[in-house]
Amino acid sequence: MRERIRIGWLSLPTSVGSEGLGVRDFAPLFLAVALSFAVVDTAMAQSAPPTDVRVSFTADRPELTVGETATLSLVVSHLRDLSVVVPRVEREWGPFEVQAQTSVQTVSVEDGVRTIAKQFRVALFAPGTFETPSLPISVRSPDGSVEQFHPSPVRFTVNSVLSGSDEQLRGLRPPADLSTPLWEQPAALVPAVLALLTALVAGGYYLLRRSHRQVRATGPVFDARSPWEAAIQDLDHIGRLDLPGSGGLKEHYTLVAATLRSYLGATYLRDADQMAASDMSTEEIGAAIGQSSLDQESVHLVIELFQEADLVKFADYSPAVSRAYEAAHQVRNLVEKTRLSFEEAAAVGAASRRRVAT
Repeated sequence: MRERIRIGWLSLPTSVGSEGLGVRDFAPLFLAVALSFAVVDTAMAQSAPPTDVRVSFTADRPELTVGETATLSLVVSHLRDLSVVVPRVEREWGPFEVQAQTSVQTVSVEDGVRTIAKQFRVALFAPGTFETPSLPISVRSPDGSVEQFHPSPVRFTVNSVLSGSDEQLRGLRPPADLSTPLWEQPAALVPAVLALLTALVAGGYYLLRRSHRQVRATGPVFDARSPWEAAIQDLDHIGRLDLPGSGGLKEHYTLVAATLRSYLGATYLRDADQMAASDMSTEEIGAAIGQSSLDQESVHLVIELFQEADLVKFADYSPAVSRAYEAAHQVRNLVEKTRLSFEEAAAVGAASRRRVAT
């Protein structure tokens, strides 16, 4: 009979007998090794980073002064069969103040990989070094499992608006020398300053009254063009500039978006919460225009055009030159389409008034 040695729960033979070792003698050893490999494989599978999701979180400038704004750009590339959710952050985001943020926009879809982007315009109001708070990105797989990814925080250095000399304590000024004559004292300048201010106020009042009389005499100046006439003429001017052909994509999209804002403000957004269209963000325009009489297809087109313009202006997104020309053409078609609906509504209203009058 062979002697055996025990190591914990494992029992191994210490010598070989005449009958040799059988498979059953090594069964506990095989079992221990198999369990060890299983534990190691499980740990490696849990710790190995996924290769089907890539996240980039960057800022357009690493240094700011107090109160200045910076643009954060989040870009996520993932397989098309994954569902990615990027959260909307609150206005007070840790030490950051989020002044604006775009909706999630699909930038490209190539070789089964979708790339999406989102921008945040933030500001800091204290000097020091700051990092962006956690921004959890949820990724749902086709099998229903959900993982969260946290992009590396972006660091900012915020400098004070005061110079080095302004931050140093200064000594007290010596007392005024009252032995000098009165007219040489600073107090003697007070009557002269008051007289000068009185003359300036009187002169300003006279000029204001004179300008009001001229306005009443000539009448108010206003733009007699209809909203669609103004929009078409502005688009013609943008077309003559040919900015995309000369590398001015950002300027081109800025002018096209401004023309669309002015047109919507004069037509569909005149009563939108008493706020001018020029002061609305893309999200606010989308919410307001969705409650107007504009058809849903045109509403989706308006939102997509503004989101594309935001990407070009704030995320350095560079679409094809042909796409830039097409964006201006889409705005022109929208103006022509809605102009016909306005004119038909005006004709129906006039006919109704004539029938009532007769």
